[in-house]
Amino acid sequence: MTDVSPTPAHPFTSPTDLDDIDRPEMRSSWPTAIGTIAIVFGALGALGWLYSGASPFLFKWFGGTVDENEPGMKAALAWQTWSVLLSLLAAALAVLLLVVGVRLVRRRRRALRAGIGWAILRMLLAVAHAAVFAQMAQQQFAEMQNDPNIAPMRNIVGPATAIFWIVWGCALPIFLLIWFGRRKIKDEVTTWP
Repeated sequence: MTDVSPTPAHPFTSPTDLDDIDRPEMRSSWPTAIGTIAIVFGALGALGWLYSGASPFLFKWFGGTVDENEPGMKAALAWQTWSVLLSLLAAALAVLLLVVGVRLVRRRRRALRAGIGWAILRMLLAVAHAAVFAQMAQQQFAEMQNDPNIAPMRNIVGPATAIFWIVWGCALPIFLLIWFGRRKIKDEVTTWP
């Protein structure tokens, strides 16, 4: 009969052996989840904002005509330059969000700083959007009130537009600032390459 020694309960001989193994089940899942959300929002945002910025030119290029005497169109045309500029800036920030998402999924340390920078810039842009589009809506409203064919309305368009742009534009940035500001998250990010 041969002497058979019992097999060990687990293959590791010391606790330090665990440090040498990359065990995905031990890694946190938030970088993949938040990174994927950032990639989707960044990609869709970049496409949407680029289209928004280019739409006045595409409309003219495809032979569209605008009746400048139509109620509200004078205001839209007067604010067109600001609208295009803000759309292009938003598209650039959407690309930055896409980069942040890729860095998060790849667990790169720069994702934290880029994400915080994106959040701050996006909130500033949301306030700029709110100011410009609220002014444009106010001017359009005033023009439409002067048209006898349009029934009188209460003037809630400008404030509602401003509130919408600020809430929508600041929701994800505020979440990321709170998330990235947590000590546990900062500590984890410092372990990334």
